[in-house]
Formats: sequence, C-alpha cells, structure tokens
Amino acid sequence: MKKFSAIFFYVVLAAAMLFCIPAALNMRAKNAENRAVHADEGEQTFTFAKLHQNNDYKYNPEGPHGPVLYYWADIMLPKEKAQTFEVQDLRKTLYPVFFITLASVFAFGLFCGRENNPKDKRLQMFSSAAFSAAFIMFSSLSLIYSTYFVQETFFALFSLWLAGSFYWFLKSRSAFSAIALGISMGLLQSAKETSIIVLASAFAGFALLLISQNKEENSKFIADIKKTGFPKCLSLVFLVFICAFAIYVPFYSSFGCNWQGISDGVKSYAHFFHKSGAVAHTKDYFYYIKLMSGQTCEGVLFGETAIFILSILGTIIAFLKNNPFVKYLAGFSWANILILSFIGYKTPWLLLSPIVSASIVAGYAVSVLLFFKTPKIPIYANAAVKILIVAIIACLFNLQYKEAQNAALKYASAPRNPFLYVHTVKNSERLVRRVKECSKAAKSLGEEFKVLVLTMNSPWPLPWQLIRVDGVKFSQNEEDAKNADKYSMVIFDDDFEYAFKNKFPESEWVEEYFGLRENLLLHAYSKRKIFDKSIE
Repeated sequence: MKKFSAIFFYVVLAAAMLFCIPAALNMRAKNAENRAVHADEGEQTFTFAKLHQNNDYKYNPEGPHGPVLYYWADIMLPKEKAQTFEVQDLRKTLYPVFFITLASVFAFGLFCGRENNPKDKRLQMFSSAAFSAAFIMFSSLSLIYSTYFVQETFFALFSLWLAGSFYWFLKSRSAFSAIALGISMGLLQSAKETSIIVLASAFAGFALLLISQNKEENSKFIADIKKTGFPKCLSLVFLVFICAFAIYVPFYSSFGCNWQGISDGVKSYAHFFHKSGAVAHTKDYFYYIKLMSGQTCEGVLFGETAIFILSILGTIIAFLKNNPFVKYLAGFSWANILILSFIGYKTPWLLLSPIVSASIVAGYAVSVLLFFKTPKIPIYANAAVKILIVAIIACLFNLQYKEAQNAALKYASAPRNPFLYVHTVKNSERLVRRVKECSKAAKSLGEEFKVLVLTMNSPWPLPWQLIRVDGVKFSQNEEDAKNADKYSMVIFDDDFEYAFKNKFPESEWVEEYFGLRENLLLHAYSKRKIFDKSIE
C-alpha cells in the first residue's frame, strides 16, 4: 500500500510538472508578445545591433551593463532575422535561459529536500524540487523579466550558481568547487556590475549558518579547514580568481578587440555607486517587501504572496530541523533583499535574483509540510490535518497563479502594475506606426521625409523602433524648434510646448497626442498633406 501511495505521489507530481511547464512557457510567450518595449530594451537592442551587424561592441562603463546578454543573443538569433530582427525576436532568445534556470532550481530543490534520514527521503526531495520549480515558473517577476531583453535573467541564474558554488567551495575546499565558484563569479560580473551585492549576500548567508550551528559543528568545520592547510586554502582562493578572470577578460575585452574594456569594467563601479543614490529612482526601505507580500493597486491584486509566506516558513523550518544548506540559502536570499532595501535606488527587476533562491526555500517548506509527521493521534484526525495542510498549500498556489496572471497577462503594460517600472505604454506603438505610415506616404508623394523628436526626457525605445526610418532626428536643443517647418513631422513633450507656439497652423498641420511612459505625453504634428495620404 505504501509503495502504491509513493508511486501515485510521483505520478501526480510528474503530471503536474508536465502541465505547469507548457502553461508557464505560454504565459511568458504571451507577455513577451504583448508587453510594450521598455526603454532599457530599446537601448540593449541598439547596442546588440552594432555587435550583430557590424561586429562593433565596446563595453561602456556608464552604459547598459555587462556583455553576456549581447554575445548570447548573437549566437541564438536565427540567421534569417539577422537584418530584420525586432525586440520580440531577441526576447525569444532568452527562453533557453529560463529552462536552464528552471533546471537549476529543480536541482537545488532536490538538494534542499534531503534531511537527516527521513523515512520518505526520495519523495520529499522530489516534492521539494517540483514545488521549487513550480514557484519560479509562476513567479510574477520571473514571468515578466525572464523574457525581458536585459541582463537581469542571466544575473538571476548566475546568482543562484554563485550561491551554490560558494557553499560547495567552503564545505569541500576542492579544486572542482574552486573552478565552479570562479566561473560563477566571472559570469555574474559579466552579466551585471552589481555582482558584489550577491557575493556579500553569500558571505552573509554562510555567516548566519555558522552562527546558528552548535559548537561541535563549528569545531568540526574549523578542524576541516586546518586539515586542508593554509597553503592549499590560499592556492584554492587563487584558483577561484584565476577562473573568474578567465571569464571576465574575454567578455570585457570584446574577445580581444577592446582591451580597455577590462579596466572599464572596474571603473563602472564608480558610476553605478553614484547611480545608486539617484533621487528619481529612490524608494522607501520596505519597497521590496511590499512587492513580495502582495498589494492591491486600483482594485487589482499583485504580489509574490505564496513565495513570500512559504519562504519565511521554510526559513523557520530549516533552522528548527537544522538543514544546513537551506539555512544558508535562506540567509543568502534574505541578506540579498536586506542589502537591496538599504540602497536607495530600487526597481522591481532587482528583486528577480533573490526571488529565485526564495522560491527554492518556499518549495522546501511545502515538501516538509506534506511529509510532516503528526503526533500519535486518531487516524481520522491525522487525515484531517493532512487535508488541511494540502488545502492551505493549494490556496496559496492558486493565489500565486492569480497574481502572476494579473502581472504578466491581464495588466502586462498597465501603469497600475507595480512589477513594471518606467515602462513604455502601449499607446506609444501607435506613434511608431504613425511615423512609419507617414514615411511611406511622403515617399509616394515624392517628398523628402524628415522627423524631429525634441525632448529632455529619455526618448527610448523610440530611437531603436524608428532606426529603419530615414530622416529621424532626436534632439534636446531648443534651437531646432526654429526650423520646425522644414520637417514632415515634429514630436515634442510638454517641456518644449512653448517653443512651438503658433508654429503649426491647423490648415497645414494635423495634431495628435501619444503616450510614451506614464506621465509623459508627446505632441505629434504631421504635415496635413502627408497625414491625409497616410490614412487613405
């Protein structure tokens, strides 16, 4: 009977996984297709285009983060899209990264599910892995940013690898673990310069583990280090940095084409340290806790509520049951969130890295709850407790799924969505279409087509979206407004409204309004003859 129950449990979990993976992939595909292009994606795509089409890439210490994203997309982009790709095509190149992340989370979940000889060890390991994977599959942050053409999806994956290899290295002090840690460090730095925060979180997580251990466990750890010997420990640390440098140098030097990029990678820390205090992006200390714990925005529920609650519970259980790796991983996750919370500069996507590891802790919590050994009570009471636990887990997972639907599908580009930040509104796509239609109309009329975009705000992603339209000029110079009549279209924000006063008579120009981002409205004037031709 017990063997049959175990087989049935495996079958149910496997069937659930087979259902969840296509559903999660479908949600990501829909989000990637329907979400408006973000300003950062426009910049990243522009940088990638120079590498992909002209083999021209140099790391910019004040620019859009590390080079891994561009070289990955350069390999993964289909050849038939080489000259005609759009941001949506580049988003698709990140699907394999999601599957690698999913496999990594599953593997970490298996390791977390190990206990000190539980009776149902394999079942608990598999359930821990399955639920960890399920949580990351239906995480609001993961659904949005795993197909978001920026470095964050790589950063989250490499952060998890670094956390695992760091623990492995300190526990085993082997050459293989040193190589793994060095490679993880190199890849993490090559994805994004905030890698130092992840490394600090790993140290904090391991320090918490040591503090939580009893004297006997700590004495054994110290004895093992002494047994390894100082010379070997030093040589292993040296090996870590050699491997990290072996990854760092090729990427930052553009594979030998720009040796200055190696020093620029170090210089970038000054820029991003200064950027971390930017007032425009400063949020309160509890910003990330609010995102995770759930909130209602204009009547709609958003959050990572199930992951938040169960990761807290998993942290408590790990310390009660003395599971070393889960204690470390939980400490790593919360230390990461704590450090990010102390930094004034806050954006939703910075939470993606700790939410991946928190999902594993949450999955571990579920596995423990499912195999919780109730006291010797009547069989009916025992069954009632088990049913109650399963019901609570089901309700939490259902809540997580609904929150994910709201964030990634129903309100994928809505300003009310707290998981979006300075996102482009869908209305901007109408502006892009209008410019392209007017360009065709002007050509059919045999006229030269010229567009002036005048704004003190960031115009991205428009420079990329209009890159294939000839005659588009982006400017912040008020002097350009004096020659407005020389352009076929003039686009500007409220800051320059005074400069164009009385310059567009209704008989000659057609006025329209388009949103670019929340609270950023663009005025668009098109020459009437061209506009009328474009709508025929």
